Amino acid sequence: MATRQMLFSRFDVSIDSEHLLARVFGEKIDVKKHSPVVEVKAATYTDLKVGQDKNGDWVVQCVVDV
Repeated sequence: MATRQMLFSRFDVSIDSEHLLARVFGEKIDVKKHSPVVEVKAATYTDLKVGQDKNGDWVVQCVVDV
């Protein structure tokens, strides 16, 4: 957010046998629309979970420091 003055809201991720491919979608920060209060400083390994759900989709979860 601080570097590019953008917020990202959609992530299309695919995994093949050797690569992770991702497209990230966002927009420039608009203070009236987004009302930013805090910024994520880092992702942590706390409660990190990586796995497939019942539909076979990959799900990643982690805790972030703000």
